[in-house]
Order: sequence, then C-alpha cells, then structure tokens
Amino acid sequence: MNGSAPAFEGNDSSGKAVSLASFRGRRNVLLTFFPHCFTGGCESHLASLQNVAGALAAANTQVIAVSTDDAPTIEKFARGLNLIFPVLSDQSRKTSLSYGALQTATEAPSRMTVLIDKNGIVRYIDTDVNVQSHGAEMLAKIRELGLTTAP
Repeated sequence: MNGSAPAFEGNDSSGKAVSLASFRGRRNVLLTFFPHCFTGGCESHLASLQNVAGALAAANTQVIAVSTDDAPTIEKFARGLNLIFPVLSDQSRKTSLSYGALQTATEAPSRMTVLIDKNGIVRYIDTDVNVQSHGAEMLAKIRELGLTTAP
C-alpha cells in the first residue's frame, strides 16, 4: 500500500498489448486477479465488474483482469462474457507473483484486486473479494479515495 505498483505488460484476449505504463498519468488501474476461466465464482467476479464498467470508466479507472490460464482459453472466456475490459493471460505467472496473488509459481492465483492510481501508486488491495458485489464495492472505494478525476 502507498508504494509503487510493480510494472506489468501482456496481451489481452484480442492480442492487444496492455501495460501499466500505458495508463500512467492518465487513468487509475483496477488490476483484478482470478483463479480460472469458466468457473462460477470467476464468472460472477468479472460480471460484477462488467456491470459497473461504464461507471468505472467515468471514474477515470481502467479494469484489467488477470488469470494464469492460456491465451486461447481467456479469449473464449472474455468473449463469452462480452467483457469490455482487457483480460490478460499470465501463464508465466510473473505479474501474479509480483502482486502477491500467488505464493508459488505452480498454483492458481488467489482472487484479489489492486487499485493503482494514475501515478502508479497502490492505493488499495482487496484480498476478500465478494464476487457478487465486487464491482460496486470497488467503485465506492475509488470514490471514497477521491480518485475519480481525470488528469
């Protein structure tokens, strides 16, 4: 908390490059980790963010979801849920390890979300994600912290 967020980069489900650096100075990043595609909890988790994606965008925040599943699986999962935010494959587990979503390189990531402000500072970490209400809770936290203004 209140330290610099680790850099990350990867390709989203459509093959587009996404990195933390590309949002620096412009938008907050809500980096959310989930264990596996095509599981009920993960679908609910991402659907709760999708339900408030417009409000999050209006609050100057970009959602980026991360899983260690392979790129083809993530692409199919994101398309099936009609997600409008990037979903990254972290098969190397580098991003998940650097953010503490993994303790070892052989496990699935824990469900957690890291809120990074537009200056690259970690402002909030949620390790107790309620998959049904997570999107609304994160929107409330962004507003509470006063991170809704554009640059």
